[in-house]
This record gives sequence, structure tokens and C-alpha cells, in this order.
Amino acid sequence: AMASRLLLLALAIADFGSVMNSYSMLSMLFHFPRHQALVIALMNATYSVGAINANLTQVFMDRMHADLSDGLLLILGAEMLAAVLCCFAIPSHSEYLEKAKESLGMPLPKAKATGPCSVLGRAIRVLKVHWRTHLLLVLAVGLSGSSSMLYSSLAGEYAVVLFRDESAAKQLPDIVTITNSLIGG
Repeated sequence: AMASRLLLLALAIADFGSVMNSYSMLSMLFHFPRHQALVIALMNATYSVGAINANLTQVFMDRMHADLSDGLLLILGAEMLAAVLCCFAIPSHSEYLEKAKESLGMPLPKAKATGPCSVLGRAIRVLKVHWRTHLLLVLAVGLSGSSSMLYSSLAGEYAVVLFRDESAAKQLPDIVTITNSLIGG
């Protein structure tokens, strides 16, 4: 029973991390201010690409007759390689601030608060100024994000009803997962 509770917590933390990773792509707007649609598409793709990692790991495990620990080691190795590549590809903080200044026409203000409580307090004060707009934005983003995830999670059951074939219960979710990982969803 304890392992299942910890697993649910770990899944929630991992999902939150992947969402935050996607939102971090918005910082690329300062580097590509004339390509906003591309940056937004990349943001969606970074969240969806995790789906193909699971598929590729499953293919590796099937072909190599490997167990789950080998699959997880493969993912760990790929993530470590990606981390090393990011060290070379990601711009420095000073370059980020320079591009932000160039794009906005003025420098970003200096960060005043360093502790999480003071940063959160300042964020709440900003949100209170236009709270109705922020509430509508949170609701719209939440509903739009959850509707596609709800469809994805029910694709197997939907396929059985739609095609009246039990084999579709495996095929449609696979198609949805591969499509989401290739083009975003």
C-alpha cells in the first residue's frame, strides 16, 4: 500500500515537472520574437514527446528481451546525454538577459526577492490586480489541456464503441500516443 501512494506522488511530481519544462520553452520567445507560433508549438511538443519515450523504451525491451530496470536505465542514459547537450546548447543567463532587453526594448527588472515565500507573495499581489482575467485564463488552459488528456486516456474505450472491435482498444491508443509524440497534442 505504501508503494502505491509513493508512486502516485512521484507521478504527480513528474507530471508537474514536465509541465514546468514545457512552460520554460516560453523563454525562447526572447530569442525568436518573430516566431511565436513555432515556440508555442515546440512548447506543446516538449510535453508530448514524453509519450514516444515510453513507446521506444517498450520497443527496446521487447526486442532485447529486457526487463523494466533495463528500460529505465536506457531512459536514464538518454536523459543524462540530453543534460550534457543542454550544457552546450542553452544560452547563458547574461545572453538571456541581453536578448530579453533587445526584444523588449528595455532591460528586465532586477529580481528583488530570492526566497520562495517572498516570490510567491509578490506573484499573488500581481495576480490580484486582474484576478478575473487570470481566473478565466487558468480555467481555459485547464479545460483545454484536460480535454485532450481525457480523450487520450479513454481512447481505447472510445475505439471499442466506435469500431465495435476489441482489437481497436489497443490500436487507437497507440495511434493517439504516437501522433501526440510526433506532432504534439
